[in-house]
Amino acid sequence: MDRDRLIESIINNEGFRVRPYLDSLGVETVGIGFNVKYLNFERYGLNKDNLYVPYRKSLEILNDKIDDIVTTFFRLDWTEELPECIQEIFIEQIYQIGWLKFYKFRKMIKAAKMQRWDKVIMEMKDSVWYEKQTPKRIDRYIKRIKKELL
Repeated sequence: MDRDRLIESIINNEGFRVRPYLDSLGVETVGIGFNVKYLNFERYGLNKDNLYVPYRKSLEILNDKIDDIVTTFFRLDWTEELPECIQEIFIEQIYQIGWLKFYKFRKMIKAAKMQRWDKVIMEMKDSVWYEKQTPKRIDRYIKRIKKELL
């Protein structure tokens, strides 16, 4: 996994805002796609009543979140053998939608374990994640899979 490429992709896909806004699903979000509800205000020295997250602080939070996701991701017995692009796409997917929603992609995960990249693509497209949330982002993932693996 190329951490720098992963972080660059997340920043490009999530964008950056110093003040809270509502994302495409109406979730209050700030920084680099951080759900305000789950921000650790104390840990990062943020003011809940007048939330302002500068870019440097957002990078700190992003790196901490990536550390947590990557540590858990590579504890799974099937992830180490995945191609780098699939590892990065899945980690970014977890960053965006969380572990619980990621695990609902059972067929996509099964296809990845079997190295069925066409099926992984099909399962990505056959989802609310694609249909209602971020289809352009997922199209970029699909383009990368096709370029690197098919």
